[in-house]
Amino acid sequence: MMALVLEPNKHDRDQLCEILTDLGYEITSSENWSSFYKQWSGVCFNLAIFEFHAYIEAGGKRDLIERGIVSASTNVIVCVSFEHIESSAELLYLEVNDVLSKPLNRAAIAMQLRIRNKQKQTMWSTSTPEQHDMFLKAFETMNVGVTISDTEGKILYVNPADALMHGYTVDELVGKNVRIFATTRHWKIPSLEQMREFSSWRRETVNRRKDNTLFPVQLTSDVVKKSDGEPIGLVTICEDITARKVAEDIKKQDTERMARLVHQTLHDPLTKLPNRTLFKDRLNYALSRIVRKEHDCFALLFMDLDNFKNINDIYGHSAGDHVLFQVAARLQSCLRPADTVARLGGDEFAILLDEIKDPSNALNVIGRIQSLIKEPYSWKDHELLTSVSIGVVLGTQQSNSADELMRQADSAMYTAKANGKAQYHIFEPLNPSDVASDSALT
Repeated sequence: MMALVLEPNKHDRDQLCEILTDLGYEITSSENWSSFYKQWSGVCFNLAIFEFHAYIEAGGKRDLIERGIVSASTNVIVCVSFEHIESSAELLYLEVNDVLSKPLNRAAIAMQLRIRNKQKQTMWSTSTPEQHDMFLKAFETMNVGVTISDTEGKILYVNPADALMHGYTVDELVGKNVRIFATTRHWKIPSLEQMREFSSWRRETVNRRKDNTLFPVQLTSDVVKKSDGEPIGLVTICEDITARKVAEDIKKQDTERMARLVHQTLHDPLTKLPNRTLFKDRLNYALSRIVRKEHDCFALLFMDLDNFKNINDIYGHSAGDHVLFQVAARLQSCLRPADTVARLGGDEFAILLDEIKDPSNALNVIGRIQSLIKEPYSWKDHELLTSVSIGVVLGTQQSNSADELMRQADSAMYTAKANGKAQYHIFEPLNPSDVASDSALT
C-alpha cells in the first residue's frame, strides 16, 4: 500500500511517516508540492495525508484525482491547527475523509489510523451474508459502471449500470474478457508487474458498445491484492463522459467563436490589420512604458494615400480595395515584429514604431515606406499609382495622452499633404505651426 505525506513541519512529517511505516505503508513524504513533484513516480496513493494549506492549495480531492495522485477510493486526511478550525469548514466541500488536529498526538493518531486501516481490511472478511448482500446491492444501484476482473482480464462481476452502458446484459458479460470493451484488438490488460507497481490509476479513453458504437469514458481502476501484496484482480469504475465531452466541445466552439468576434471587433475586415481601437490601445501601452521609463522614445506615423479617390472613381472600388490590401502588405514588410501598423479607415493608416533609440530610425522607416508605396500596383491590365503623405510625432516622457498624440500626428499629416503630397512632416510641440522638417523623399 502506498501513502503520501505532504507536511511542511519536519517533526510532524517524521511522526506520520513512522506511524505509517508501522502500518505497512510504502511512503512518499514531502515538505511542499514543489519537492513532491520532483520525486513523484506517477504512482496513485491509497492514503494521502496533507497539511491544511497544502490541501487547499491542491484544490481538493477532485483536482488530485485529475492529476492521478489519488483515486476516488483513496483515504484523504488533512492535518488542521486549532487556529484554522473555522476555515477548515471548507474541507467539507473538498472531499476529506478524516481530520487530524494539531499539535499532533502520536498515540491518538496511531490509534486513529490503525482503526481506519483495520476497518478497510475487514470490511469483507468479517461481514455477514446479509452485509455481503448489502455491498452487492450498493454496487448494483450505482449510476456508474463497476467491473471486477481477475489478473487475466476475465470479468468476475459487472453491475447493471456498466452492462447497460455498453449495451449488454449482465449475463452476457460475466465470464468474458474485459477486452470486449476495447476499441482495438491490440489492446492489452495491465501486466502483473504493472499491477504490482501501480495500485490505482485513472484515465480517459474510448470504449466500444455491443453495437460497435464508440463513446468516451473515464476509468478508475484499483488493484485488489492479497495480504502479501500479490495482485489478484482489478476493480474498475467506468463513467460515460459523453455529455461532458459534448459540453467541452460546445465551450471550445463558443470560445473560438468569441475569439473570432473579438478579432473582428479589433481588426479591419479588408486588410486584417488592427483597427483604430486596437491601435489606440497599443499606443496607450507604449505611452505607459515611456512613463515607467522602460524605454525612451517611440514614433507615431499617420499616413494618407495621395490621389486614392481617383483610383476608386476611374477603376472602381474593387481596384481601390486591391490597392489598400497591397499597401497594408507593403507597410508590414517595412516593420519589425514589435511595431504595429493599423488601418484607421478609408485610405488612412497608422504605424507605431516602438522603442526607437533615435528619431533617425523613424526617418529610415519613412524612406522605405515612401519608396514601396510609390511602386505600381497591377490591376488587371492597368498599373495603378499612388503615394503617401506622412505625419510624424515622437512619443517621449513629456507626451500627455494617446488622443493628443493622434491629433498631433493627424495634424502633421495634413501639413505634409498641403506641402505637396508624397512628403512627411514632423510635429514640433514647441512651434506646431511651422518649426517642423518637411521633406520630399525621392
